[in-house]
Amino acid sequence: MKERERELRRRRHRREKARKERIKALIGQARAEAKPAKKLTEAAHEEAKTIQKKPPVKIVRPSKSAKKKTEPEKVE
Repeated sequence: MKERERELRRRRHRREKARKERIKALIGQARAEAKPAKKLTEAAHEEAKTIQKKPPVKIVRPSKSAKKKTEPEKVE
């Protein structure tokens, strides 16, 4: 008898959990539909402004003529 009760309790719990998950999904879907696209794009722009990209690092190499000028002179 106890096994039967345990099984019934387990089934009921599973049904309740599934029901709650479906409700959560519906609420999430409704929230997503309620937000106008304009607000979403504005939020995306604001986020892009906050995350500023680092400027690209420019690698400066001395030209060949500059290298020749900086080479130490040979002392004899």
